Amino acid sequence: MLYIMEMYDEFEAATEWVESNLDFNMNAEISVFEVNIRFVGGLLSAYYLSGKEVFRRKAVELGEKLLPAFKTPTGIPWALLNLKSGIGRNWPWASGGSSILAEYGDAAFWSSCISASFPGDQILPRKEDIGRIKKLFTDILLHSVMNIRKVLNRLDKPQGLYPNYLNPNSGQWGQRFAQDSTGQELNRQTTPVFLLSGFYQQKNRTGPLPK
Repeated sequence: MLYIMEMYDEFEAATEWVESNLDFNMNAEISVFEVNIRFVGGLLSAYYLSGKEVFRRKAVELGEKLLPAFKTPTGIPWALLNLKSGIGRNWPWASGGSSILAEYGDAAFWSSCISASFPGDQILPRKEDIGRIKKLFTDILLHSVMNIRKVLNRLDKPQGLYPNYLNPNSGQWGQRFAQDSTGQELNRQTTPVFLLSGFYQQKNRTGPLPK
């Protein structure tokens, strides 16, 4: 917001704070969904607007911290994660501890954004980071995001819609009520994920993305 408002002095001060003080090594349980949309989304937005490498680097650091959330039997991420221990769980009220459609749909979107910000081999200017970021790229795009698609594609869709809750252990739908506000997030993110991941080019080999 500071950058958009052309408050560049304040933006530089905020950038210095992020560089010096933003640390994700804490013993705290966080909402994967909220951290995705506010922290990962905010850092990537600041990077895309300003081109300052610190924001992309911090987004990658946070992405690494969030990866354990995807370590479930199905790959559908937990809703809650302890950043230090890597232990995840779901909200107890969510249809017997199921994952929520809006939350793992949003996780797929921002994970794709992280991956899309590293084209080809030009990942980070620091050579010591290249191997680590390549691994993150592979883990996020190929294993996490693509796996969510695979799980959803093989499940039946009652009335043509994804239900709001999915059990990350069994891979079966929880409560089969199809889509209220808890499911709208996936609808909002489906198209950008589709475009960012290159899935369009894989399925349609006649040319580049439509303008």
